[in-house]
Amino acid sequence: MPILKKYFIRYKISFIFIFIFLFFQVLCDLKLPDCTAGIINTIVKDKINFNFVFKNSINMLFMAITSGIASISSILISTRVACKIVKDLRVEIFEKIISFNSCELDKFGTSSLITRCTNDTNQIQNFLIMSSRMLFYAPMMAIGGIIMSSKHAKDMFWIIFLSCLVIFITIVINLFFTLPKFKLIQKLSDKINLILRENLSGLLVVRSFSKEFHEKNRFDKINKEITKMTLFVNRIMTSIMPFMFLIMNITTVSVIYVSAKNIIEDKFEIGNMLAFIQYSTQVLISFLLLSFVISILPGAIISFKRVLEILETKNIILDPIKPITNNLENFESIEFKNVSFKYEKEDKLILDNINFDVELDKITAIVGQTGSGKTTIIKLLMRFYDVNSGEILINKINIKKIKQSNLREQIGYASQKTVLFSGKIIENLKYGNDSASQKEIDDACKVSQVLNFINNSKDKFDFLISKDANNLSGGQKQRLSIARAIIKKPKILIFDDSFSALDFKTDSKIRKELKKIKNTAILIISQRISNIIDADKIIFLEKGKVAGIGTHKELLRTCKEYFKMVNSQTNNVKIL
Repeated sequence: MPILKKYFIRYKISFIFIFIFLFFQVLCDLKLPDCTAGIINTIVKDKINFNFVFKNSINMLFMAITSGIASISSILISTRVACKIVKDLRVEIFEKIISFNSCELDKFGTSSLITRCTNDTNQIQNFLIMSSRMLFYAPMMAIGGIIMSSKHAKDMFWIIFLSCLVIFITIVINLFFTLPKFKLIQKLSDKINLILRENLSGLLVVRSFSKEFHEKNRFDKINKEITKMTLFVNRIMTSIMPFMFLIMNITTVSVIYVSAKNIIEDKFEIGNMLAFIQYSTQVLISFLLLSFVISILPGAIISFKRVLEILETKNIILDPIKPITNNLENFESIEFKNVSFKYEKEDKLILDNINFDVELDKITAIVGQTGSGKTTIIKLLMRFYDVNSGEILINKINIKKIKQSNLREQIGYASQKTVLFSGKIIENLKYGNDSASQKEIDDACKVSQVLNFINNSKDKFDFLISKDANNLSGGQKQRLSIARAIIKKPKILIFDDSFSALDFKTDSKIRKELKKIKNTAILIISQRISNIIDADKIIFLEKGKVAGIGTHKELLRTCKEYFKMVNSQTNNVKIL
C-alpha cells in the first residue's frame, strides 16, 4: 500500500537500527544455550576444565548484557517510531477531514470520523509498538532456533516441527473466528459514540421529555452488543496463551522422554538435551510472540482499513486545474442560472431551475417555508455541494472555475446553527480576519448590537466563552456570529436565518445598520417576514422553485403564495 511504503521510507533508518539491534540480540540469545551445553557436558564427564568454564561463563555474561542492551535499544526506537508514525497519520486524517465538503461528511458521519481519528489510530499505534519489534525478532529467533536445534539433535527435529504445525493451525482458526467480529466491534463503536454525542448535546431535551429511561435502554442495547462481541473475541484470544504453554510443556516432556534412552546408552549428552530444550523453547516462544501480534492484528487491520477509507476518499468537489484568480475582488454580482440540485440519496429535486441575481450594495433576501431549499442555495454558492445542472456565476465567472479558498475568502457567513469556539470573545471575532483593528471590531459589534453586552461584561473582549458557548444566550451567540462575519470585510455577506433568536427591536436595529455597509452584497435567508420586509429584492421559494421575485410590496400584489405566508405571520395585511 502506498501509505505503508511512504512511512517505511520516511523512517527506514530507524527500522534498520531496530533490525540491527534485534539481530545482535538473537545472536546472543542463540549462543547462550550452546555455551550452557558445553559447560554441563564438561562437568558431567568429570573432566572439569576451570579455564574452559571460566571463559564460557565470561562469554555468557557478555552475551547476556549485550542482549539486554540491544533489547532495550530496540524497544526505545520502535516505540518512538510507532508514536511518530501515528502522530503523522493523525495529522493526515485531520487535514483530509478538513478538506471534506458536505458530500464526504455525509458519507462518513461525524461520530464515525471521531472514532476513526481517535480509537482506530490508537489501535494502529498499539499494533506498531508491538509488531515493529516482534515481526523482526520472532522470525529470526525461530529460524535460528531451528538451525541450532538440528545441530544438537537432528533425530528430534520432528518434535519442534509438529509443535509449530499445531500452533500455526491454532492461529489460523483464531483469525477465522475473530476477524469478522472485529469489523462489527468497530461499527458498534461508531454507534455508541453517536448515541453518546446525541445525548450529551441534547441532554436538556432528553430531560424535558423525561426520556432518560428510553435513552438508557437505547444505550444499553448497543453496549450489551459490543460487550458480548468483545467478550467472544477476548475469550478466543486469551485461550491461545494457555494453549501455547501447554504445547511448550508437552514439547519439553517429549524431548526428555525421547532423549532419555540415548542418554542412558551414552549416545546423547545431557548438555545437548538441555540445549535442544532451550532451542525448542525459543522457537515456540517466537510463535508465542507472533500470536501476541496476531491477537491484535485483526483489530489493527480493521482500524487501518477504516483510516485508509478516509485518506483514499476522493473529494467530489475539486479545484480547477487552472483557476481564475483575477476580477474577484472587484465584485459586481452573483447570478444563479437554471440551477437544479438534488442530494445524492434523494430522488426528488431540492432546487428546480432556479434563476435570480444578487447585486452589489443591495440587500437580497431569500424566503420560503421550511424545506423550500433556502439553505441549500447557500451551500451551493459556497461550493459545499455542486449543482447538478445550470451554473452559479460571480462576475460572470462560473464558481467551478474559481479556487474554493479564493471563493470563500470573498464570503462572510453567519450560519443557521451558530458555532462559537471556546476561548476569548476577541479570538472568535477575529477568526476570519486576524489583522482586524480595534475600530473595525467595534464598528462590526455596533452593527450587530453586541457591543453593549461586551462592554458591560467584566472582562470585555477577553470574556471567556465556554464549551459550546453555554454561558451565552441564543441572541448573544447570534449577534457575535453576525459581528464575526462583518469583521471579515467580505464582498458577499450571508446571513442564514441568523436573526431567529433576536427580539424584533434588536432585529430592526441590525437591519438598519446593515444598510450602511458599502461595497458589499448582502444575502439574507429567513422564514420570518419581519427579517426581510425592507430588503431591496426578495426571492420567494416554494417547493424548490422560484415562485416570485420583487420587493415586499410587489410580491404582495403578484405572488399568492407569498401573500399567504405573510398573512400567516401577520394577522392584518394590506395589499399595496
